Amino acid sequence: MNKKILIAIGILIIVIILFKECLRESKIGNIHNPSIDELALEELFGIPRHNNWFSFVGRGDDGNLYGLYGNFQYHYGRKASIIMKRFPDDEIICHLSFDWRKESGRRFDGEKIVYWAPSSLGEDYIKYTIHNNSYELEASCGDTHIYLIFQKEISFWYNKARVAEVYPDCEIAGIEETSKATGYLLTEGKRINLTGLGHSEHFFNKGNIVQKIKEYGNEWWMPFRFDEVQGIFIVFGDYRDAGLLIDGEYIIPSSFDYFVDSKNRSIRIVADTPKGTLDITHHIFGNIGAEYLATSTGKLNGRELTQTVLAG
Repeated sequence: MNKKILIAIGILIIVIILFKECLRESKIGNIHNPSIDELALEELFGIPRHNNWFSFVGRGDDGNLYGLYGNFQYHYGRKASIIMKRFPDDEIICHLSFDWRKESGRRFDGEKIVYWAPSSLGEDYIKYTIHNNSYELEASCGDTHIYLIFQKEISFWYNKARVAEVYPDCEIAGIEETSKATGYLLTEGKRINLTGLGHSEHFFNKGNIVQKIKEYGNEWWMPFRFDEVQGIFIVFGDYRDAGLLIDGEYIIPSSFDYFVDSKNRSIRIVADTPKGTLDITHHIFGNIGAEYLATSTGKLNGRELTQTVLAG
């Protein structure tokens, strides 16, 4: 074959590959696995950090369900707090709250970020360590000790890693990471092994998001995980966003609808994706304050999704 023809074919193949890559990048924007330096930022796209939030929904090998929420809050309270409950008894087994301005600390050594409260790491404490691809949580409440590892599966960036105006005069940015969570709970002289969903939030806000949610409502954060699909769906008023990892490929659904069934305490999400229709139902079993806890069932293109650990 003529060398000129071979060269032309080679150039055409390169152009096609580059075009496909550019097309993919235009679909997912600047979404990427954040570096530890990005996770340590105190300001993103000119917007100050709002918090470091973490949560867990899972099952113990004692047959009970567990839910946990914790937060190092930069604004609107400036608290470091954690609460864990056991279900179906709706029993609080750990609850700590510290004034972060006086009793907490933060350290970044270039490899990991550590938050802790109180400053002395006394008898009752929270310690939250952010690694490059995982999170480590320790907490001690009297005779109860909690230890969890979140192994990150997907990094979701709001608005394709850009600023988003979700309410009037209220801008947000940031990263939500969904993980497979494992660990244990020591309480009442027993060790309870835990498995489930871990969720870690790096949220940045300009304009009082708490006040805006109270004013406008309709706010949902819905992280989940199955073996085949992990991700999160988010709603702020009319603003909708989502990020999914389906069989290892990052996908933003072209659209999704959600249906709240108050009577049966469930939320159904139906999303259109290049891999087919994703149909998930969250079955609410309890709450921690205004945060709902749920187990999940779902289908992708009519195929039942499986769980080796509990999703929430």
